[in-house]
Amino acid sequence: MNLISYPCGWHGRLDSFICVDERDWGSQLCLHHQSCALEPAGDPQKRAWHRCFQVLRDQLRDLGDAYIIFEYELPRERGRRPDVVILTGRTILVLEFKDYGEVHRVNVDQVAAYARDLRLYHAGSHSPEYRRP
Repeated sequence: MNLISYPCGWHGRLDSFICVDERDWGSQLCLHHQSCALEPAGDPQKRAWHRCFQVLRDQLRDLGDAYIIFEYELPRERGRRPDVVILTGRTILVLEFKDYGEVHRVNVDQVAAYARDLRLYHAGSHSPEYRRP
């Protein structure tokens, strides 16, 4: 399957992610980055993806039936891409990976804006089961 036609770098069921070869996964992210940014992903970006891959593979093994999306392009927001979106039943999780030793307010605001935009502007999120309580 050619994932470049999708508005994300990689997507699939969580059990597929757990089994995917990291090089194949990373290659898809690099292709997507090239198509979005019109330049190759740099080494810092590749290192961040590697760390993200390792953390998520270790931490999400027992999450169960879920769908995971990497580098999802927000509709009408060319260039704004949450690192990870996870769909688990009635919940949409938005994750952003940073390489800092502490939490910065600007990064919390970034994730909150991604979540807000998905909730308000993404048709698939308008289903009643994805509504905030």
